[in-house]
Amino acid sequence: MFKNAGMEIVEFEEYVGKMKFNDIGAIVYYLKCIPWQVKDFSIDKHYKKLEIMNEIIEKNGCMNFILHRSYMI
Repeated sequence: MFKNAGMEIVEFEEYVGKMKFNDIGAIVYYLKCIPWQVKDFSIDKHYKKLEIMNEIIEKNGCMNFILHRSYMI
């Protein structure tokens, strides 16, 4: 796609890893700081899902997510 548009890829990196949250406040903070992660995130709009995640954290001590990130120049 990029080469067809006459662009050259100089550098490309990819990362797959885990992100661990120990409390729901950390998840809320993360989602407010990274607005592209969940479009139009708000506590009010996502309260039920946050409640479910909080229950998981209370039961298991944490909640893990798989990250898949990439960038190109």
